[in-house]
Amino acid sequence: MTIRRPMVRVLTMLILIVSLASFQVNANLTKAASNKRAAVMPKAAAPITGRLTADGPVTVNGNQARTGDTIFPGAVIETPANVGATIQLCALGQLDLSPNTNLTLNFDQENIRGELFKGCVILSANRGVNAVLKLANGEWLRAEAGQALNTCAADNCAALLAGARSARNNASASSRDNRRRYGMAFLWAGLGTLTGSLIGGGGGSPSLNPSPSAPQQ
Repeated sequence: MTIRRPMVRVLTMLILIVSLASFQVNANLTKAASNKRAAVMPKAAAPITGRLTADGPVTVNGNQARTGDTIFPGAVIETPANVGATIQLCALGQLDLSPNTNLTLNFDQENIRGELFKGCVILSANRGVNAVLKLANGEWLRAEAGQALNTCAADNCAALLAGARSARNNASASSRDNRRRYGMAFLWAGLGTLTGSLIGGGGGSPSLNPSPSAPQQ
């Protein structure tokens, strides 16, 4: 039996339409699967950093550091004689170092981990934070939430712990001093603006003769 040419054309068009429809469906399914995978991928958490407050020059990773510098995880921090320091770890907690202290500090979203080689520290962890400290003898200590862990690398360390407490007090005082300094700066700026306005406006009575060279009749 012979198939007529119009029938061949119709069959060819149907085959092309079915092929194109199948290709479009597969493309849409692939795109939907890609979008679904992209939607369920977790976003990377923002890195946490610390802030240094120090009574004087300290070293971080062998480089000189000062108050206001950023502390990154894995930092090796060393304080010289007569210089204490504080590392403020945002929502995690706080670490205070006495003079003559050397330690390595690591931290992430939920953990604080330090290794104390020399000196004394006060470690404070906020609720929900796992905070541990390794001493030079290999002992591990844990800081309970809401309680400060006071410890030293040596046995006799009362004076060094006093230095760590002094660093904490100085860090708090530094924060208060900054707020007070900024407040006074705004006050003096306001007074200066007010004084300038009074001087610029003129304090005497207005002149009745605006043109002194032309006397009034």
